Amino acid sequence: MKSKILKLVSAAILPFIVLLSSLVPVSALLQYGYIISSYDVDVKILKDGTLDITEKVKYSHLGNSNNAVILIDRREDEEIEIINVYTLKKSEYIKCERLSAGQWDANVFTGTYSAIQESDLVRLKIYGSFTNQQATFVVQYKVKNAIKRYKDIAEYKRYHVFKNWEGYISSINIDVRLPKYTNQENIKSYLHGVLVGQKNISDRRRISYIIPNTVPGEYVEARIAFPEYLVSDAPVTEDINYSETLTQEEKEYSESDKSDLLRARENAAKEVGRLAWNEKMRKRMTVFFAVISLFASYLGMLTILRTGRELKAGNEKTAFELQDIAQISPPEAGFLLKGRAGARAFFSGLLHSVYKGRLEMEINIYEGKDHLSFKIPENAEIEDADITEQHLLDCVKDFSETTGSFCPGRISAKRGAPDSVKLTRYYKAWSDTIKNDFASKNTLDPGQLYYRNLCLILGAILFAAGCIVPVAMSIWSGYLMLPVGFLLFWYALNIQKRTQYRLTRVRTLIKLRKLISDKDFNIDDLPDTISDPVLLLAFGIILGVENKLLEAECYDKHWERAKDLIYKAVKAINNSLVSNIE
Repeated sequence: MKSKILKLVSAAILPFIVLLSSLVPVSALLQYGYIISSYDVDVKILKDGTLDITEKVKYSHLGNSNNAVILIDRREDEEIEIINVYTLKKSEYIKCERLSAGQWDANVFTGTYSAIQESDLVRLKIYGSFTNQQATFVVQYKVKNAIKRYKDIAEYKRYHVFKNWEGYISSINIDVRLPKYTNQENIKSYLHGVLVGQKNISDRRRISYIIPNTVPGEYVEARIAFPEYLVSDAPVTEDINYSETLTQEEKEYSESDKSDLLRARENAAKEVGRLAWNEKMRKRMTVFFAVISLFASYLGMLTILRTGRELKAGNEKTAFELQDIAQISPPEAGFLLKGRAGARAFFSGLLHSVYKGRLEMEINIYEGKDHLSFKIPENAEIEDADITEQHLLDCVKDFSETTGSFCPGRISAKRGAPDSVKLTRYYKAWSDTIKNDFASKNTLDPGQLYYRNLCLILGAILFAAGCIVPVAMSIWSGYLMLPVGFLLFWYALNIQKRTQYRLTRVRTLIKLRKLISDKDFNIDDLPDTISDPVLLLAFGIILGVENKLLEAECYDKHWERAKDLIYKAVKAINNSLVSNIE
């Protein structure tokens, strides 16, 4: 048996370990970090050399962070002023507030931003509550002293995408407008940092750059030369002719080795291939775990059915009919039906002892009221009583020594009352004996124990897998393992309620209850083994049909008088136990 259990545990735990080790995130988004799907930049050059810039950035993934980062180029002598920052929520632009010094509270994530000045850039961080790691932002800012003015030309030169930006950007559109119109021959535009991109001059003042995408290792730098008189209000940077120098620099860039850009593209292509393979494997894993989840749930339900069949084919083969009810005591019948022995079972045990002749029951008058009382007859043979019944007899004997008899209806329900405490002490000992006696009879054979352990192990594994798989793999069918695992675990813990020993007896007791409850009930129709009025009343109290039973012809006026007294005694016992049992 032990070897079977060890093999079972090993066979069940090994797939679970493989399951946990295979739940490694393979999502491409985790590898990419920030992903920008659209990046639009609108630049207006003013006559004084100031830039009025509006950037619209659409993030399709924020790198699993709670903020978005926008880098703004900042060169020597430039001054950058953030005018407005907006975030798009439900088709409406919400203005973000700038964080104050040291602020870090719940309001941070309602739409705020911070601007950190670094040596060659301004790092703009925007905080908020983002949906599915996606967000759209609009940033408006001014750059003073951005245009370099010389004797012959003026120069616009800015990074719009930095080389150290470890993210992917698609659909980059940069539009630069000069302060005034001029001949297109006087405008020269250049694009640095990417191998693929277009630049266009139109409308005698508009310069446009279109870059399909960038990968980590690439950058976007726009450079424009135009007549210096277009920025007549800007200060002169240096009183020299600069056009030849600019032309020479661009020639050197054009002829330079761009292997780093080629390598960046190659690395990006490899990364895309790797991530595509990961995505393919993720889909396969999703299908695999969906099938595994359904199969595991089916296997769990099949185990429950197989365990049920094993219980039906257990050691208990003999039938248990009405004539066999006398083989069990009324308190045991109560434990079979309810899983516990309460006040009714305690009182029915007293009646059962009356039936056996070890107790006698009387109706006595105390303080002008009728009460049922019990005492041990002088010639009673109590030595043959089993340990369960002995606790009841000891209880009656103890009370009889002080009050002459045991009268349940007179026991105080007040917490801590001496009689109540005494009764509770005897009840606990009697109840534990009932429970232990039932457990010794209602046992599982080796096959049933095997399936109970199987249900426990599979239940725990399925429940744990049901918590992990749906979240890690986004599989709705994985949630099916949660209720199946719980059902397996619950079924295993309550398996002794489904044994043939218990079920056959419960069915027979329910059959007896229906017979007594029938309007045509006649005690003569019952087997002789349970036809004794006292014994039948003891079982009737357990079944909750004592009032109906006392209407039968076999019970005389003496018993009719006892109807209310039985209820009073059971209620008093119950109240006493409730008030004193923690």
